[in-house]
Amino acid sequence: MSSPDSDESVVQRWLNRQNQRYYSAQLVQDLFGDWTLVVCWGGSNSKRGGMRITGVESLEAGEREIAKIGKRRLQHGYETLVSAER
Repeated sequence: MSSPDSDESVVQRWLNRQNQRYYSAQLVQDLFGDWTLVVCWGGSNSKRGGMRITGVESLEAGEREIAKIGKRRLQHGYETLVSAER
């Protein structure tokens, strides 16, 4: 397990260009060493959007959740954006 000070995170982003919507999921480790999934969504031309923070059991469990989210986003017409953060 990495230390909470390591700034390690897993980030994935999706964009639906047709209706100007975005979706992102970030897996971060909190100060106690627990993994947290932060999901954000919204539209680039509106003020509508939201954020959800969920605890996950492990890094691997969080990565599985991000994969599930990605599958749903692709089914809804989003494209995956390449992220350089880690």
